Amino acid sequence: MRTFKLKIILTCWEKELVWRVIEIPENKTLHQLHLTIQKVFGWYNDHLYSFFMSNNRMDRKGEYTSPIDIEESGEHALAATEIKLKDLNLQLKKKFLYLYDFGDNLDHEIEVVGFGKMDDSHKYPQLIGAFGAVPEQYAIRRADTEEDEDEYFDDCYVCQGLKEMGLKHETIDMRTGKLIKQKKNMHSAKLTAKKN
Repeated sequence: MRTFKLKIILTCWEKELVWRVIEIPENKTLHQLHLTIQKVFGWYNDHLYSFFMSNNRMDRKGEYTSPIDIEESGEHALAATEIKLKDLNLQLKKKFLYLYDFGDNLDHEIEVVGFGKMDDSHKYPQLIGAFGAVPEQYAIRRADTEEDEDEYFDDCYVCQGLKEMGLKHETIDMRTGKLIKQKKNMHSAKLTAKKN
């Protein structure tokens, strides 16, 4: 059976380059790829996720998402549990986006860097390459917001638009762009709880 060699770069962490390369059989689903990424990065698997096959999170037509979020993701979204890697027509150098945690937006760019064949003497999926120390899951955005919890990220066009309208970033769902209602200071309380 054929395997895919995938390089996964943690693109939301600017302090240092962090990537992992895995080898995964073609008969695994995108949900199983999600679980593998969780393991090799040491994430807690406590949030929703989506894969965007166009490598653009605004392009919802190629979105494969957590099965529990399928209704919220819109008419074009498909369940990540229903699609196998071999059915995605993945070619060498193909890049796609994995978004984990729709609140903190942990972006990962995935690139097909090679193909292989399963070897019965190995367990799959397997980690075959790594670079950089993975930060603690909640340290990524906390590091960006410790000084000012209402900080707007310079590289986020949604944040900049909210700033211009005088809205705080926690009043919008960053994945869908829809306004949400929250109790005042709810975001601050969550950050304080995570720090303790």
